[in-house]
Amino acid sequence: MKHPPDLILLDFSMPGMDGLAVCRELKLNPRTRDIPILFLSSVSDSQTKVDGFAAGAVDFIIKPFERSELLARVNTHLDLARLKKRLSKLVEEKTESLRLSEQRFRALIEQAPEAIMVYNMDTGRFVDANRQAEKLTGRSLQTLVGISPAALYAPEQPDGLPVAESVSMHSEQAQKGDIPPFERIVQRPTAAPFPARCG
Repeated sequence: MKHPPDLILLDFSMPGMDGLAVCRELKLNPRTRDIPILFLSSVSDSQTKVDGFAAGAVDFIIKPFERSELLARVNTHLDLARLKKRLSKLVEEKTESLRLSEQRFRALIEQAPEAIMVYNMDTGRFVDANRQAEKLTGRSLQTLVGISPAALYAPEQPDGLPVAESVSMHSEQAQKGDIPPFERIVQRPTAAPFPARCG
């Protein structure tokens, strides 16, 4: 099939052919699975309709039918199919744009001479870090991602506040967009604590 149709009208009962089986085959084929299928049938019981929809049909038209009704339904499903394609294309474009943005972001933070750690204020956890952050903290990226800033800090801090309270205070300031640089004593797993300027 060089040019797949925009829509398929399929008779539920054809001589020597099972309409349901044909519908299922079309839905298994990558080239035709997204094409809307409308069943035409002289049988109107509920189970027949259920079977048709389960096979992948989008509509069920009972024979005999009015030509105007058929055209109206066909046009409706063609419009829906076109809208679905546009939305799918938009999602693909946005996904690709996001992927490229993430690549650029990753390249920037990896090339930065400073230690950079990305913090999620909703979860209170780090979600990313660069190699400089790994070196500075003495922890791998896998270890850093998912932990709270409090897990990095030594018990004694310059502001004299308990670590958890200090982290909470700076998180609230960050949410307001008002967080000046501050100093923290970072505790490495296998080395002495050291001061680090944050912000």
